[in-house]
Amino acid sequence: MLDLPYCGKFFGCEESVFIAIPDNEKYGMEINTLNELLRERGLKSYLMPYAGDQNKLTFCEQVCSKIISSSFCLVFTEKNLARSTDVHLSYGIILAFDKIVIPLEKTAPDKDGFAPLPVIAYYPDNFHSIAGTIIEEAIPKASKRGLLGILHGDEELQQYFFKHGMRALPLEDPVTRTFYRIAYPLDFLILEGDAFVFFGAFESLNHEEIVARIKLLVQGLSETRTRFETLYKNTFSFESMELAYRIFSKISIETVVSGNIDIRKLLSEISGAAIPIKVMNRENIRIK
Repeated sequence: MLDLPYCGKFFGCEESVFIAIPDNEKYGMEINTLNELLRERGLKSYLMPYAGDQNKLTFCEQVCSKIISSSFCLVFTEKNLARSTDVHLSYGIILAFDKIVIPLEKTAPDKDGFAPLPVIAYYPDNFHSIAGTIIEEAIPKASKRGLLGILHGDEELQQYFFKHGMRALPLEDPVTRTFYRIAYPLDFLILEGDAFVFFGAFESLNHEEIVARIKLLVQGLSETRTRFETLYKNTFSFESMELAYRIFSKISIETVVSGNIDIRKLLSEISGAAIPIKVMNRENIRIK
């Protein structure tokens, strides 16, 4: 959304689950069941508020930012209910952000589904079992998908980071949060050590997707530098601006890709970038 303040939320940064549901009273049983199941697993639920009378700033704060920060999302679809419009709008945002989403629909004689997207059908008497199963499956997917999961779930990358004295850049300063705002949507982790490295683990992506993400990151960093030199210098403190220029002076991009990727060809398509770019496969990162 345009002309809105930066919400300060990052993808998957909270242990919460966004639930888009068309009618809280009608789905009281489901809500209570989900609250219980999520609480048992150390998660909290966040119910989508009715957005019909909200202005766009309120929608940004109460819906969009909550989707971004959630671990994963649950969506209850229903064909013949006025408030399903808000559910479908939230569902579209969830899909656009590429969040882990589980669509659910209560079985009924006129059930038509939310075509063409699939749904998981349930009956009231088996909802607890189905909900428990889908939550158990979603939690590990969400943790592995999160960028910090790279540090905790990949021993070879941990060793590579340790060998080069790199650790995740903390979010203690508005400047670092500005950089994360660019990095997180593109699945880059920001590491600090002797340099500031935007690191992407892209072994599951194809050539075109990797090139696109690197180019978008380079573009985003270039635009951000321009903002620091113009708008932001009147907003951030002297210490924050000093940090920003220190990051820009020692910034680089590194990615690990599948062994099937032609690294030379990939680098030729992103040549000319002002930022140093390093593309590796597993053989390059392993410590001998």
